[in-house]
Amino acid sequence: MSRYEVLAKRSAGKELPAPAPIRATRRGNPSYRQFSAYVPHDLYRKLKVRQAEDDLDLSEAVEQAISDWLQKKSGGKQRRAAAFRIRPTQPGARTARSRC
Repeated sequence: MSRYEVLAKRSAGKELPAPAPIRATRRGNPSYRQFSAYVPHDLYRKLKVRQAEDDLDLSEAVEQAISDWLQKKSGGKQRRAAAFRIRPTQPGARTARSRC
């Protein structure tokens, strides 16, 4: 008996749960970039628990955390941000954008 048949027998006559809602994917969206990071194991576990409690996917949780952190860091530091603006350069010169 295949594994599928065993599962089908177990669930026979039982009402199956509703499928989870399909979330929009970010993988093919050009407005998003993928990256990875290393975090301490305890922090990761806390994130996974909170993610389940708030019904967020990992990308949403990380996006919200980064946005909050950036907003907190940008309070009153407009002068420093000017150093990272893209400035016109001579042809062939490297810019902050060309390193991404």
